[in-house]
Amino acid sequence: MNAVREIKNKDIVHWFRKDQRTSDHEIFSNLEYLDCKTAFYLHEDKYDAQHSLGFGWVSEKRKLFLNESLLELAAKLDMLGVSFHIFYTIEELKKSGILVTKTLTYQKLYGTEESTQENLVLDLHVGETFSFDNFTLVDKDNLPF
Repeated sequence: MNAVREIKNKDIVHWFRKDQRTSDHEIFSNLEYLDCKTAFYLHEDKYDAQHSLGFGWVSEKRKLFLNESLLELAAKLDMLGVSFHIFYTIEELKKSGILVTKTLTYQKLYGTEESTQENLVLDLHVGETFSFDNFTLVDKDNLPF
């Protein structure tokens, strides 16, 4: 894989977004080629926010499912020897300092809110970044618009 070849022997931190798989993941299928490995998940801004009509943006069932998924991901990463952190705000991520001096890898997403969150994270990061564009069925370069 080209991307893994580019980040071989680097100190990486991987940002889990929508794709929380490890078994066939481009990075985590090739851990033997990477140095110190860290991963994190950053909740969306709406996670605990209330809509102006009085209901939560994220339902309690969705929160429960996401939390269970993250616990399962943490257990899988622990078996792989990867340190995993969960952040609820961008401020928590900033205070942690895990983005300093590491190569950031993440999955590229194209939604408005996802792009806003990506820009906030990239503003905190000063090192190299590698994004993977493998979440869609059709490559965006093949679209006629």
